[in-house]
Amino acid sequence: CLAQKPGSPGLGCIVVGTTASSKIGGYGRIVQLKTHLGHPQKLVPQRAIHVRNSAVNSGAIHVTDTGYILALRTTDALKHRQRTETTMEAFHNKTGKLAATWSLPTDVNWLTLSGGGQFLLILGLRPKPWGFE
Repeated sequence: CLAQKPGSPGLGCIVVGTTASSKIGGYGRIVQLKTHLGHPQKLVPQRAIHVRNSAVNSGAIHVTDTGYILALRTTDALKHRQRTETTMEAFHNKTGKLAATWSLPTDVNWLTLSGGGQFLLILGLRPKPWGFE
C-alpha cells in the first residue's frame, strides 16, 4: 500500500481484523481503514473486505507489498472438535475479492503469519512436539 495524504480518495493502508459474538455464534470481519476527513489523526472504517462466520484472531492478517491481504482462517472440525482446519486466504487489496486459498497441515495449530519481500512466515505449534527416538 502506498502512503497517501490525509483525506485522499484512495484506499486506506491499514487493515484490521474484528471479532464479535452473538447468540447464534461468533463472526469476524477484515476491515480496511482510512483517515477521517476532518481529523487526520483518526482512523475510520472504509470498507469490509471480508465477513466470515469465525473470529479473526490476533496476528492472522498480513498485507503484502504485491497488493494482497493474507488471512489465516481456522475452523474446528465438526465431528470430534479435537483437530482444527486452517486455510490461508489471499484477497486482492483493491477489489477485496478472494484470489486464492491454501489448506495448511492439520497436525499443527497455526497461530500467526508475517512476511517481507519475497518471504512469508507462518508460525504454529504441534500438539505433540517432535522428539528424538
